[in-house]
Amino acid sequence: MMKAVIIDDEKKSCTLLSNLITEYCNDVQVSGIAHSVVEGTKIIHKYNPDVVFLDIEMPQQNGFQLFEQFDAINFEVIFITAYDEYAIKAFRFSAIDYLLKPIYINDLEEALHRVRSKREAEETKIKYKVLKENMSNPYQNLALPTAEGMEFIQIEQIVYCEADSNYTHVFLSNNERHIISRTLGKFEELLQEMNFQRIHNSYLINLNHVVRFVKHKHPMIYMSNGAQLKISQTYKNDFFDKVSKI
Repeated sequence: MMKAVIIDDEKKSCTLLSNLITEYCNDVQVSGIAHSVVEGTKIIHKYNPDVVFLDIEMPQQNGFQLFEQFDAINFEVIFITAYDEYAIKAFRFSAIDYLLKPIYINDLEEALHRVRSKREAEETKIKYKVLKENMSNPYQNLALPTAEGMEFIQIEQIVYCEADSNYTHVFLSNNERHIISRTLGKFEELLQEMNFQRIHNSYLINLNHVVRFVKHKHPMIYMSNGAQLKISQTYKNDFFDKVSKI
């Protein structure tokens, strides 16, 4: 049985979420409910929960300030928020679980399913730090799952990404390469508004790292790390259109 704590200043929201958990999640027990960071800190110390459902915006102190009360984060957090698309992207970039109000049971069950796979406390603490940075200074860092755990990468360091079936090789400006258990399509979805451009079924490039490109029968792009990448016919026009607007 997992122990859960709900921290949200809206009492109605707390009641609705508690009822959903009680009715649909047989292996989760709501041990306590709080309506502020101060109250939430107390009930976390009291109940030692496995998962905390945490609202971000609350009077006096916001949800991020909860983490300042603990030397180590020994519980998983699922944020509950009514935020817009900007904040949702910050969650996704930081690999953080969230529930968007109003909460639907399918979303709740999926979030709890992920929580059941416990992660290292120090890694979790870093993920919340990345989220806080991305909320205040949008999308500077990316949390990426690997076979060993999680890599935290500055987006500006990514030179290009190369597809490898269900994995992606991420090449950085310091000549490091990371193998990430995420498809290239997922990277494109996250990074297409960050000056990244698909040039091939296998390549997604950071336009800030393009040194030059050659227009001929088989156009090529030269990247800052020395890589030479082909532009496919499928993506050629989109690439040239994008470059002409820079």
